[in-house]
Amino acid sequence: MSVETATRPLRRASFLGRTAGVIREMASRPSGLIGLLLVTLHVTLALLAPFFVPYDYKEVSSQLMLKAPSAAHWFGTDHLGRDVFTRTLLGGRDALMVTSIATPIAVIWGGFLGSSSASSAGAWTTL
Repeated sequence: MSVETATRPLRRASFLGRTAGVIREMASRPSGLIGLLLVTLHVTLALLAPFFVPYDYKEVSSQLMLKAPSAAHWFGTDHLGRDVFTRTLLGGRDALMVTSIATPIAVIWGGFLGSSSASSAGAWTTL
């Protein structure tokens, strides 16, 4: 080891480099690859749904109430005659929004409770 390499500061991996490493590690296992593909599919469908849904999600039709799945309505229609496939795809966006808000709140609250419990013995440890 030369003096030059010994005194050179270590370079930290960038966020994208670490993320790519985690994805590579997940994809190296069959179960991780399947999970990664499913999550990617769901997120992609949720984000791109407004561009390829066949009907308006608010469109009500009394002639289409409670119809079985068909070529025109893949998941059928609900009790108001709305297309269930359209509403399912567009509902994915709402689910993504809720999880992107709820997850940081849960992490912060859990970190607070964990830190409080670790720093003080007593009532917090029985929660």
